[in-house]
Amino acid sequence: MLASHINWHVPFFVLAGLSLLVLGAAAWVMPSLRGHLARVRDEHPVARTLAVLSRPDHQMAFLFMFLLTFTGFVVFPNIANYMVMNVGLTEKQLPLIYLFGGLCTVFSMNWIGRWADRSDKLRVFVLMSLSATIPLVAITNLPRVHLLIAVGTSTLLWICMSGRMVPAMSMMTASIEAQYRGGFMSINSSVQQFAAGLAAYLSGQIMAQTPSGELTHFPAIGALSVVCALTCIYLARYLKSPEQPATTVSALPAEG
Repeated sequence: MLASHINWHVPFFVLAGLSLLVLGAAAWVMPSLRGHLARVRDEHPVARTLAVLSRPDHQMAFLFMFLLTFTGFVVFPNIANYMVMNVGLTEKQLPLIYLFGGLCTVFSMNWIGRWADRSDKLRVFVLMSLSATIPLVAITNLPRVHLLIAVGTSTLLWICMSGRMVPAMSMMTASIEAQYRGGFMSINSSVQQFAAGLAAYLSGQIMAQTPSGELTHFPAIGALSVVCALTCIYLARYLKSPEQPATTVSALPAEG
């Protein structure tokens, strides 16, 4: 809305300003967590990075996070254009997609997090991933519909896709030993950014446009996203749990 009513630069300046506030608040409030560094102070950073990358359980977690991110970002960058060009929303109606999706996930992610804490995290992840396939297929095949249907479909997609991340991040971080966790999370951020960029690039190569301006091949992108979501369910079984060593990780090549 800021970009539409003022200038497209404005959201970036606002994001930078908010980031500075968060940085200041984090420096003031968050405790210093440096106890684990005493064990790795004499180790070269390159050797440390290779140690993180060489562990099979870490490799499985990186692959899991890559596909988890890819599943969403192969679809998300195209939703705005598809909603305007194919579904028939106006540019002024488009912010409603993100407004209602964002408001609902504020509550749904908290509820799903509590559910995952009380129940089995893998089970919650599987259920949320299977649920996400429904709005994925729906939104990538959506014809010209009423605004309420478009907003409802996109909001359901936001809830299900963000809901997968809650148990997924919990399972993934629990599979990493504390001494490796900082380095792992740094590399994991790079994996997420690479997956998001690659997904957006590939979807852009698949998408086409008719002379009338409508986008084509979006259903194929939706099918690709569904395949990735189902693959994540398969890979999640091989993440090490905090209660049990990742013996199944080493068994993956044999089963494959």
